[in-house]
Amino acid sequence: MAIAEALESVTVGDFEDRARLEKLLACVSDPAERSAAQDAWHDQRRSSMNDIGKRAKQMAAHLRNKAKGG
Repeated sequence: MAIAEALESVTVGDFEDRARLEKLLACVSDPAERSAAQDAWHDQRRSSMNDIGKRAKQMAAHLRNKAKGG
């Protein structure tokens, strides 16, 4: 689960960008809206066709599913 949490924390940007994103996400209580906001953040800031943030999120979901026995 620690690896899944680490993968879910992937943020495109520098230290200040991470602080801005964390402030933004702290204002959003709905998990689906938080996820959408984080996805939009990554999509607007990534610099290549490789969406590292999305892939990290997929890997985290896969690990969580395996941990549940799936």
